[in-house]
Amino acid sequence: SAAATATATAAPAAAAPTATVFPAPGPAAPVSPTKACRVLQEFALEAEAAPLTDVVKGAFPEELDAIIAEVARTGSTNPYPWEALRHLLARKIEMMLGEMYREKPDVELSEGETLHGAFIEPLMRSMLDPRREGPPFTVQRLCELLAQPRLWFNSTRKYLYALQRTIIITSTEEAVLALPPQLFVSAHTVALQPPAKPVEDATDPPANRKRKLPPELANGAIAE
Repeated sequence: SAAATATATAAPAAAAPTATVFPAPGPAAPVSPTKACRVLQEFALEAEAAPLTDVVKGAFPEELDAIIAEVARTGSTNPYPWEALRHLLARKIEMMLGEMYREKPDVELSEGETLHGAFIEPLMRSMLDPRREGPPFTVQRLCELLAQPRLWFNSTRKYLYALQRTIIITSTEEAVLALPPQLFVSAHTVALQPPAKPVEDATDPPANRKRKLPPELANGAIAE
């Protein structure tokens, strides 16, 4: 019949297009600590020789992103030397703030000001301050913000404030551990409390990963 012939000769139906599903961000691929340290040292030498006014361009080597992801996951900066790691953190701050601002330019600037000159460069100088003897107590949270900023914030202004709160801390973990027992217990108690969500759709990370200073330390520990 005509209907049967039409059915037999009809072209096969086109397959429905499949949506591309991007996996949720996860831990960076393992990188050899020896290779990561070498790449970090080479990067630090180049960064140290470049003026802070030179805006970083291009993507970071995967070894450097893996270092930041590792510190965000574990809270440990071993075996990465602080003198090199601080240059990585400073340049990553510059890169991520610049990217966020291009997507969401909601930071108020005075006439003639730039985001880099008004906000980014001071944060970089603070991170590179030679008076810092080691990573700040908040280095894990800082690396979380640098590794996945859009997981936490959809506003450059709020992201900037969050970075400022972690970078203004100058006390190292060793210094906090050397505090009198009552203050250390207070710090430990606060650290185990789940953090507030930075945005309404953010998902809280495990509560026992946060490191926060107690109120008793706020005035003395964060002053530059």
